[in-house]
Amino acid sequence: MLFTHCEKSNEEYLDDFKNYDVTLSNSDFDINLKNGKIESDYFKMMDSIKFSKKEKIEFAKLFFDNNLKKLNGDLVIYNNDGISIHPDIGTSIRIKYFAIDKSTVSISGFADSLKVRETHIPYLRFESKAYKILENNKEFQKIKKKIASKEDDRVYL
Repeated sequence: MLFTHCEKSNEEYLDDFKNYDVTLSNSDFDINLKNGKIESDYFKMMDSIKFSKKEKIEFAKLFFDNNLKKLNGDLVIYNNDGISIHPDIGTSIRIKYFAIDKSTVSISGFADSLKVRETHIPYLRFESKAYKILENNKEFQKIKKKIASKEDDRVYL
């Protein structure tokens, strides 16, 4: 009897991920998880972060292990409790494949993994873990401090 082990290697994850552009966006900034480009239209700021190979592998694994590769078209994730709260400032995940728009996932700022459709939980997991990776990056921490130091006079109605 022959058993094969089909787990992808780190290099295979990176190689498969190189054709994708994944951008996390929130009300303060957009950050591209492939090239580290970070920009904020509101705060008129543009910068970039150099990701370590370990961080790149973590982003690639998160992307594939949470099935973002399978997405096509747009998806809006919100709680299934019938309550709509506005304004709803959340996150979006924009995915391009070979530089062509493939999907945008818009996640409600109030989305709770216990209240969304079960099929949407992997996208919440991706968002949460991607931000955790970013929060541990020293360059990202500096840029976030720079953004936080700017005056924010936006009013959400």
